[in-house]
Amino acid sequence: MNDFAGRVAVITGTTGIGRAIAMRFAAGGAQVVAGGIETAGNEELARDAAKLRLTLLVEKCDVTDFDQVRSVVTKTVNQFGGLDIIKRSCNSSLRHGPANGSCDLESLHDGERWQHLSDGASRHPGDEKARRRIHH
Repeated sequence: MNDFAGRVAVITGTTGIGRAIAMRFAAGGAQVVAGGIETAGNEELARDAAKLRLTLLVEKCDVTDFDQVRSVVTKTVNQFGGLDIIKRSCNSSLRHGPANGSCDLESLHDGERWQHLSDGASRHPGDEKARRRIHH
């Protein structure tokens, strides 16, 4: 079950669906950094991943704060030498309807676009930009 071996992923959300996605990617061989705002959820995910000896790091991160998201991505790239997958699993605002959870890598360089995503707007998951790898 190493279908994510050699991949590096950032997952937003450390409870619920975010937790499940982060654990699945890590169990599948990916190097994962999960970012969440809930301290208890962050601690529980880190503990459970350590028990299973998964490569899963947890960072405190509020996805509505572009600088915090950029910081997590920068730490990930520095730690693992690149980034292949970004999965938004939390939806901080429902003002514009539920988000589909996808984002493209260009959004991490554009605070206004990230905010638009964080406000519940959606991006097409097949967006070509989402397939590009960020390198260190």
